[in-house]
Amino acid sequence: MTKKIIVAPLNWGLGHASRCVPIIKSLIENKFSPVIASDGAALEFLKKEFPSLEFLELPSYNISYGKNFRWKLFLKAISFQKIIKKEQQVLQQYLNQNMDVVGIISDNRFGIRAKEIPSVYITHQINVLFGALTPITSYFHQRIIKQFDECWIPDEEGSQFSGRLSTSNKQLNQQYIGIQSRFEKKEAEKTIDTLIVLSGPEPNRTHLENKLLQAFRDSDQKVCLVQGKLEEHQKIAQLGSVS
Repeated sequence: MTKKIIVAPLNWGLGHASRCVPIIKSLIENKFSPVIASDGAALEFLKKEFPSLEFLELPSYNISYGKNFRWKLFLKAISFQKIIKKEQQVLQQYLNQNMDVVGIISDNRFGIRAKEIPSVYITHQINVLFGALTPITSYFHQRIIKQFDECWIPDEEGSQFSGRLSTSNKQLNQQYIGIQSRFEKKEAEKTIDTLIVLSGPEPNRTHLENKLLQAFRDSDQKVCLVQGKLEEHQKIAQLGSVS
């Protein structure tokens, strides 16, 4: 019987989902059967990457950017408890029907854990920087992390890339697992001067894209912009020097 491991990335842009790609591939290589659990664009993205795998739809956190994002997120955190409860209900129902699940990997999904099954939490943000409220927001996030068996930090030892976001002397069973990327380095002919890869929740992703398009519109450089949007068919367009 194939042993299943649930992999559950947060649907907040495509970053959480895309950094789970090498983890999912590693599970497959080690003869496990990954079950992808998420919602929205993150779920659709992973369906395209791994069409033959099993999928489980989870409730959405409905996170979006905009003006006064920090305060809106702080206020919305109150409703997270309801979402966490719904996550746990969906998860428990699945576990009751699938006794072959041997592990859970949650990328920033607070409710995807089980006492009877080894549960790992992935985050580079042990400390949630929130201005004057940083000690409070970090404390509550660390309380969530402690409910998991281990915390995996997708960075190198010493928090080379995430800095003080993931630097802590707290005992959180944290392990550095290195940078997780679905891309592989290859030698190739240089055909562009600047590559822009965008992701993240709307509407801020589009706001930034429009600013970058304006900034590079009359540039002498050859610029390639990857929008980071899910589309049924890939589209390529040219706008000034930007493609």
